[in-house]
Amino acid sequence: MSKDVFYRIFTIVLGITFPLIMISVFPETKSLSSFWNTSMVPLFILMNIVTASFFFTLDNWKLPAILLVLTTAFPYMYFNNIHNILAVMFFLTSGYAMLTSKRYNWLTVLLIPAVLMSFISVFWAEVIAIDTISLFHGLVLWKRENINKQRLKNKNI
Repeated sequence: MSKDVFYRIFTIVLGITFPLIMISVFPETKSLSSFWNTSMVPLFILMNIVTASFFFTLDNWKLPAILLVLTTAFPYMYFNNIHNILAVMFFLTSGYAMLTSKRYNWLTVLLIPAVLMSFISVFWAEVIAIDTISLFHGLVLWKRENINKQRLKNKNI
């Protein structure tokens, strides 16, 4: 497995597991951004920065990457409105990047439950959206690796 593939898998797993780890320690937390007020803030920052650096390597994901960094740079407790606008823009541009993708763009349908869940729990809405984005990137990576294996196999024939 190449370093690139390992890094991408690591980032996807991090995005899925860190919110669950953080909420298990602080179950009363209302949103991911609320972890700024806890000892879990290093995990929150690490998750966002690693994810943003991964997104920077992808053509249609540069704007979501910038928005994720800005969302992290403007903590909600000091910049509530700016932070919330940036967070919503991050999820919207991520959905748009998925929708305009040549592969697995049908996964954007899975973002609808995230929108509906936001009326009940912002945290779980964010988790659904992040898991959907992670699933998208995991499937794209899996497809890319299968295509690369097939090319290598055909090249060796």
